[in-house]
Amino acid sequence: AAAARLTALAQPEAPPPPEAALPSPAATPAEVRHWWDALTPDQRRWLVVTRAAWLGSADGVPAGYRDLANRLRLDEQRAEES
Repeated sequence: AAAARLTALAQPEAPPPPEAALPSPAATPAEVRHWWDALTPDQRRWLVVTRAAWLGSADGVPAGYRDLANRLRLDEQRAEES
């Protein structure tokens, strides 16, 4: 299932980036969640693909998205080590 989702994210037609800046490192999980809830599904997918390192460690982002971002990062790191 994760591989299928990652394949869908890697399609050439990229979604638009979010207009709002990423929350500051000092933002609370509630503030991050409020920011996240205001994003469109396309913006969320863009973040998973382009900001996986930030997203994977962001308290307040739903666990499923964090998991997907961390799996993507892990795959990238394994590819670099090969």
